Amino acid sequence: PELGGTTVTISGSNFVNSSELACYFGDVKTEGRFISNEEVECVTPTIRPGSYDVQLSFNGADIHDTSFLYGAYLQMTALAAVPKFGVKDGGTEISVYGTNFRWEDNLHCRFGNDRKVDATVVGSNIVKCVTPKWNVAASVELAVVSDNGNIAMLDDEFEFYT
Repeated sequence: PELGGTTVTISGSNFVNSSELACYFGDVKTEGRFISNEEVECVTPTIRPGSYDVQLSFNGADIHDTSFLYGAYLQMTALAAVPKFGVKDGGTEISVYGTNFRWEDNLHCRFGNDRKVDATVVGSNIVKCVTPKWNVAASVELAVVSDNGNIAMLDDEFEFYT
């Protein structure tokens, strides 16, 4: 997302471990992390939405094209869930209203810290999902998460009841 902080792995060959290793997203420079002679990690900077060429420098002077294009997009937000409660046996269909949900992302609704269910994008402002089974009646965090690291947390918790 535009906020940065996504770890991107660049694969190639003959990479060099250097204290001057840098990644470029367009003309924005970030620090790179050497993993092996075939792999480097870069953390995306805060950048405007758009497509950016990714380049590497191992010596602070020479910049190498990676043939990799990084797409930055608007951060998702989650504003409300309707309904915001359901039976602990699961199976309640909920709609999460927010902004910047993308068709091309693999989205999930996450209940609590780690219980994920598939989400269906209805439009850029709505996703639907079906609640999972929950062991006990409880209030839990609810978020929409994508496979690319974008997380939209709701302010209100979801209530599982008996």
